[in-house]
Amino acid sequence: MGKLENILNDYYDLKKVQKNLLLGNGLSISIHDRFSYENLLRASSKIDGSRKAVYDLFYDFKTSNFEDVMGKFQDSLLIYDKLNISSDESRSVIQSAIKSIREIFLKSLNDVHPRSLCDIHNFDKINALHWFLSFFDSVFTTNYDLLIYWVLSKFNYKKTTGEMFSDGFGRKEGDGLVWSNMNIQNLFYIHGALHIKHSDSFFAEKVEFIENGVSILDQVRENLEKSYYPIIILEGTSSQKINSINSSAYLSFCFERLKRIQGHLFIHGSSFGDNDSHIYESIFSNKDIKRLYVSAHGESYSQIKNKINMFSDKYKREDGFVKYYDSESVFSVNWSAIGNREAK
Repeated sequence: MGKLENILNDYYDLKKVQKNLLLGNGLSISIHDRFSYENLLRASSKIDGSRKAVYDLFYDFKTSNFEDVMGKFQDSLLIYDKLNISSDESRSVIQSAIKSIREIFLKSLNDVHPRSLCDIHNFDKINALHWFLSFFDSVFTTNYDLLIYWVLSKFNYKKTTGEMFSDGFGRKEGDGLVWSNMNIQNLFYIHGALHIKHSDSFFAEKVEFIENGVSILDQVRENLEKSYYPIIILEGTSSQKINSINSSAYLSFCFERLKRIQGHLFIHGSSFGDNDSHIYESIFSNKDIKRLYVSAHGESYSQIKNKINMFSDKYKREDGFVKYYDSESVFSVNWSAIGNREAK
């Protein structure tokens, strides 16, 4: 497994094709370990008594993965449906637990989240991330946190070309930042994010960076206290995620754009979990994707490679379709040299 810089140098023709990036939570964790599921679960240990039983289930199931536990409850409802079990009380308990898991996750993420880019204390990594994002024509992410939003709010241009990033949101008089510029959109939150919320008039709305002196995270916390949740996909299985995606015009649009990409795709920070198989099925079945570059690190390499081999065999992708690189090497690239080459 090589380094990212070697791939960029070896494949100079990358400049001549459409370049796309898909980010997973491994990217956020590599910037700050607060974003790990383990840390989120620790942060939720002081929840109130009514949710304590749900919290204890994480230890009973020996997992810190919120989606896994969510999936077990959602599977229980499926069993009730298939077996025609009509216990309203049991269904109500399960549905309440599903709601509690979502609330625990969102509150924990809000609590552990750095309050600003300054709290990350690693400008070199932030700068490397900005360079990395600048290399691509389109950026897709499954991450819920504000990291990409903050970076692109601070540096809303591509270092390589000076072109602007666009998440599709724009200001409408009297309506705030609403999803209305999808024709120029090149940044896609395919599973939603903390700062994206429902809008009756425009399908989705973006929480202001600072609104009336209140930060995004404080606005999110206030909304959670009112049971007003951001657009976030936290379902336990791939099929359940697809159902939720299809229920949102914004998420459906983002996912359809991912399914139609062409050229080369970099996947950075993904664990290739089964509950995201809808993403990988759409990638490996897309014959317009000519080359795939996948990050891995340490022990994750063999696990990721096994998953990729399974998808490659299923969709009969040719040998050499996938190249691997060390995920940590994104922070050691001589980005200035790469950028100067790209700008020519």
